[in-house]
Order: sequence, then structure tokens, then C-alpha cells
Amino acid sequence: MARKRPGPPTGIHRDFALRFREACEQAPQYVGETQEELSRAFAVSTTAIFHWRNGDKLPDMDNAVYIANKLGVCVEWLLTGRGSRYPIPSMPFLEIARVFEQVPELLDIMANFTKSMENALKLNREAKAAREAIREKAKAA
Repeated sequence: MARKRPGPPTGIHRDFALRFREACEQAPQYVGETQEELSRAFAVSTTAIFHWRNGDKLPDMDNAVYIANKLGVCVEWLLTGRGSRYPIPSMPFLEIARVFEQVPELLDIMANFTKSMENALKLNREAKAAREAIREKAKAA
């Protein structure tokens, strides 16, 4: 039996319903899910899913955070349409600590690079001056 797609949302929270539907359709594990399947996935009643999909009601904050996390979207975007749709990936604390441990070494590399560039620019200026001097001598001769 073919699954029936819900009609367009008609409730006062239509924009939320559209974002909720879109997020469900784009999360691979929820594509084509029925109300019953979504209610099990989000641990809510089928009535709640119906009201969210139709735009009649908004989820409470706990449910909104839970479903946003399961769908892989930001709760602010899901509820309001503002902000980034997808969360910014966070870096685990130990990884951040490793990066900061390398800062002194990176600063040394940058200082050495800066010195090398200064030396290269100095040599370039000297070579340019030497070429100019040779050209001047050639003109004088």
C-alpha cells in the first residue's frame, strides 16, 4: 500500500511545519517515514507528529532540542528559521588542547618564515641595485 503524503501545512505555525518536514525529508534515516515511525523515532505521540507536520502546534523546548539533534539541524533554525540550518561542528576539548600545545612551535615556524622572507626581500633589493649599477656603468661606457 502506498504511503500517503501529508497535505500542505495549514496551521498558524506553517513555517515551522515546512522546516520540520524539510529536515525529516533530508535526514536519510527519516525519509519516507510515516507518522507512526516518526512518533517512535522522536518518542512522542502520533498526534504530536500530526500537529507539528500540519503547523497546528510547536513542540515544547525539550522535544524541539531532541528532534533538532536527531535531525542534525540547529534548534533555532527549526523553530524560527533564523541562524544556521546546520550546527557548527565542535572540536573535542582534547583536540583543542593539542592545537594550543603546538602554538609555540607554530610561532617559531612563522618567525623563521618571516626572517626568511625579510632576507629574500633584502637580497632582491640588493640584486636590483646591482643590476641598476651595472646598467648605469654600461650607459656611461
